[in-house]
Amino acid sequence: MTELNPRCILRFLDRAGYGPEQVLVLPHMQMAVDGNIDWSLTYTDGPSPLVSRDLVESYQRLGEIFSARSYSSVSGDRRPVPALFEGDASTPATWTHRFAWRELAAHFGVMAASDTHMGAPGSDDDRMEDGTLYTYGEAGGTTVVLAPSTDRHDLWEGLSARRTYGTTGPRFWLDFTIEGVAMGDTLTADVHTLSSEATVHVGLPIRRVELFGVRVGDATMPYQTLWSEDPMEESWSRAIPIPRPTTLNPDGEEWLYYVRALAGEEGVPFLESEAAWSSPIWVTWVPVDGAG
Repeated sequence: MTELNPRCILRFLDRAGYGPEQVLVLPHMQMAVDGNIDWSLTYTDGPSPLVSRDLVESYQRLGEIFSARSYSSVSGDRRPVPALFEGDASTPATWTHRFAWRELAAHFGVMAASDTHMGAPGSDDDRMEDGTLYTYGEAGGTTVVLAPSTDRHDLWEGLSARRTYGTTGPRFWLDFTIEGVAMGDTLTADVHTLSSEATVHVGLPIRRVELFGVRVGDATMPYQTLWSEDPMEESWSRAIPIPRPTTLNPDGEEWLYYVRALAGEEGVPFLESEAAWSSPIWVTWVPVDGAG
């Protein structure tokens, strides 16, 4: 079987005259199993790349952090497995988001979706009268776009700007900013401490809110938990300081930061809770007043 380099799609779109202002490419099933999108082919320039890395990132603005494939079956019930596409903090598998964000310095935001393509957000995997699962109502994730209105232009602009977050299905409200910069964006920091704000609302007890950070391009550094709190309430908001990394390269370097919220009723295993993820914010730390 001949494998098709994922960049072939982008080269075709570019040469056919459909630029990033007209097309978004949204990879499907970004989890640690064989046969999915090859991050290395997509984000690593070989000797003769089909298209440039910059062109890849101009088209591919979002990646699927959750879908209907992100479930486990427990006694016939399907429960979300939030970390399946995200990956672990220390050695994220080659196909996961944490791998691509850290090892490959890939700049993309998050989305979530179903796998049935029925276009019905909120499908809840109902059972039929005989007790079997109604698979055409298969549960899936939800993508939320931060936009001033719901018209096509504003939604497109929000998707292109990576002002998005994904959930395992529930209607979370999630907001995350650093120095007023929205999720999905970038900023340069020449200060000792940045101010971030995170807000979560959902009609379930919020079991944990975490702020993660990592040096981009450093495969040896685990994702750091910069903040963790277990509110056990349905609404939560905090101003969270982000200190300048103590191991910073004197010439400056890029880090990324994102928020994950877990929610659920008592009795549900913690790692099978409902979840929401912000798109990252990328911060380039530069010297302060000419010093490291």
